[in-house]
Amino acid sequence: MTYSYQRLDYWSPTLGCEVSRISMVDKNGDEYFVTLPRESGRAFREAKDKALDALEEAIGDDTRGPGEVIL
Repeated sequence: MTYSYQRLDYWSPTLGCEVSRISMVDKNGDEYFVTLPRESGRAFREAKDKALDALEEAIGDDTRGPGEVIL
């Protein structure tokens, strides 16, 4: 099953750079998310694709709860 995702771009004072927070919501309304440092072009697209795969895997893992997914 493929989930839709949302992306929020903002400045992270913790990381000291622009980041993208990519999130997915499962069928119960629980949110899973990844925070990625913003890069340009191809590098970001590749990181985003890996993050989306990790989010879908986390949603499918019944032993894992919602929240941040660490890559």
